Amino acid sequence: SVPAVAAHPPGRRCIQPSCSAPSAAIVAGTGLLTAACCLRSSSSSGATAAAAGAVSAVACALALWCFDSGTSAAPVLSKSELLAARDAALRSEPDELLREQISRNLHFLGEEAQASVGRALVVIVGVGSVGSHAAALLGRSGVACLRLVDPARLTVASCARHATATPARVPNSRAGATRDALRSTVPALSIQVCETALGAANAATLLAGADMVLLCTRDTPTLAVGLAHSHAAGLRALACLSGPASRGQSAGAHPSLVYLHELLFSP
Repeated sequence: SVPAVAAHPPGRRCIQPSCSAPSAAIVAGTGLLTAACCLRSSSSSGATAAAAGAVSAVACALALWCFDSGTSAAPVLSKSELLAARDAALRSEPDELLREQISRNLHFLGEEAQASVGRALVVIVGVGSVGSHAAALLGRSGVACLRLVDPARLTVASCARHATATPARVPNSRAGATRDALRSTVPALSIQVCETALGAANAATLLAGADMVLLCTRDTPTLAVGLAHSHAAGLRALACLSGPASRGQSAGAHPSLVYLHELLFSP
């Protein structure tokens, strides 16, 4: 079994949820405007629509308040905390089970290199058709910790390309679905989900402690932020793009057509 994530200690820096405060404000304002317009109508349908608009406005106002107050923010665990969770899981799992799972890696990498992989933290930004497959392969290869950064949610179309998507998991978060699937196959894997977009304001927190950063996204601003911070912090980074995306095209590609472009930074 996977140990529960440690409680959020006081003063821990948090990442804001992926909801948008401006969007919530716009929807709330629209709901109030709809209610006001419908109240001018004397018909019962107008009154019903007004009530619905008012309810929508109140709900969005509450969502906006939650965003501003930070009550939905999730803590970002350090590498040492993630490794502690992995060690706790390993104590409850038979050692031979993990060694059997990574037996081919041991023959290929050797004991010393595999031990290094077994203490590594990989941050994956974007857990879609490319990122989810990367997470699944890394988890099964014995990587100790994964931090999955993605605010998006699964759709029915995701079932055709996402590594762990099923109709039952729609519309769960893409990162959360990946975590849940990997926990059932690699119980000792320590995974944290951050349902937020990578940006200049949170890059230092989200990428902290990473031994490798995989940027599995076609979003140019996100790639720019991830590469710039990795360069400044001396982190190893890979921009993992599908075939059309690597050529500047917006169309999706089959996950088997993946090109890894390694960025080698000088000291």
